Amino acid sequence: MLDEIFLRPILEDIVGSSTNLIFENETKDNFESFTSNDSSIVISPLDHLIDLPKRIRRSLYEGKFSSYSQHSSSESSIRDILSCTLDLLTIEIGKDNALVWREELYSRIRQIIASEGFYGILNGGNSLIKIQEKDQKERFEIIEELIFSFQNYEVVIGTRAIRYGDSALLFEHWSPVEGYVALFNSLKNLYGDAKSETFERKLHLFVWSDSPLESFQHSFVSSVFSDYIYGIRKNHKSEAAVILLLSTASFSGFQQKPQLSNKQYLALQRANSGGILYLAPGSMEDIFQNEIMRISRPDSVFEVTKVEWQGQISQHLESIDTQYIQDVHDKLTELELFDLRMGNDLSCVIHEAGHDLVEQSAFAVISRCWTGTWAESLEIDGEQVI
Repeated sequence: MLDEIFLRPILEDIVGSSTNLIFENETKDNFESFTSNDSSIVISPLDHLIDLPKRIRRSLYEGKFSSYSQHSSSESSIRDILSCTLDLLTIEIGKDNALVWREELYSRIRQIIASEGFYGILNGGNSLIKIQEKDQKERFEIIEELIFSFQNYEVVIGTRAIRYGDSALLFEHWSPVEGYVALFNSLKNLYGDAKSETFERKLHLFVWSDSPLESFQHSFVSSVFSDYIYGIRKNHKSEAAVILLLSTASFSGFQQKPQLSNKQYLALQRANSGGILYLAPGSMEDIFQNEIMRISRPDSVFEVTKVEWQGQISQHLESIDTQYIQDVHDKLTELELFDLRMGNDLSCVIHEAGHDLVEQSAFAVISRCWTGTWAESLEIDGEQVI
């Protein structure tokens, strides 16, 4: 059960009032709160991570497309683009093949909108168009061609000349190529609609702790959440991460700690490698009690922070001669996290705030999760590899 009373004030301090905070404790299938058009952070128990791809797709597709009526200008522009491309391709490959390609294009557009918004159709790595430059030094200008990608070939649908030192917006100063005027105008109309489009992001956080949240250092919990929230990729509409808040065995008043259930351990397999290990030693550790070690912090906490790691992190943690780090290693081993992707390629951050220091030593593991969206897949000759 998530401690909303403890977490909500911390998250409100981090994101302010402009972001909707949603705490989901009861069910994984309540998608109504996921399909709003507001930027949101959804905080859920670790068990819910099992259904993350289903949640993401429902929230992206249902939320986005239910909010746009059949008369919305953006949807109208997309229909115009599909109609224009159907007419043009019918001449080249026949109507039956053109209809198949139109359905594939519509599916691709939906995927782009879901992951990047309407503007992603016209800009970025998944864009339907691109600009190709031809330098004309003798005329002190650059000739640009606006290229639209059809099934197996590309066509120039517009040209423009830009003088050296001048700049132009994406759809400024173009001369449409004859035969592609309707397609060009449809794309230009979509661009106008996309500029006014708000980019709502949803961040899904799956949280698990082995001790009551109020027993952790308040500034430590705040740093863990704020560092991740401010570090997420700004061009993705949906992000997900798992956050494990863990305490060590030494100097802890909570001896009987809950363990990961089989379902929770299975859920952690959605987490990726390359996460962050946050270290927060308590006031009773030798690095605070020993005068020499206390003065030499943070090096005394983790002696290889400035050394490039080679091999497995578990081996390096095990080799460091402080009780706190040994406890961290033992806890990660006990939870079998080294056997998962999220236990590999961890980078380290040491929490050094002392104004609210507590006796209980703690650490956290944060790892991004695979959301199952098209934006995160690989593309090879048009085939999606997820």
